[in-house]
Amino acid sequence: MVSYKEVGGLTGSATLGAIGAKVGSAVATGVATGIAVFLGVTIGGVAIIAIGFIGAGVGAYGASQGGGAFGEFIGESIYQYKKGGF
Repeated sequence: MVSYKEVGGLTGSATLGAIGAKVGSAVATGVATGIAVFLGVTIGGVAIIAIGFIGAGVGAYGASQGGGAFGEFIGESIYQYKKGGF
């Protein structure tokens, strides 16, 4: 059972972590750009890159944690199904 949970956790964590990084960076840069436009200021290249990296990190971490737990649940469910006791 441990291997099913571990593989499921790793798969869920890696998959959703990658998706979370992409979404997090897009949301962070979009929000920062929107705020800058609202305030009537410009954002330099280095600032927008830093904001994108921070957003990617936050998104990856959050999605990775949730994905790991979800993957473990799926792995355990597969184990229970194969064992015959759903």
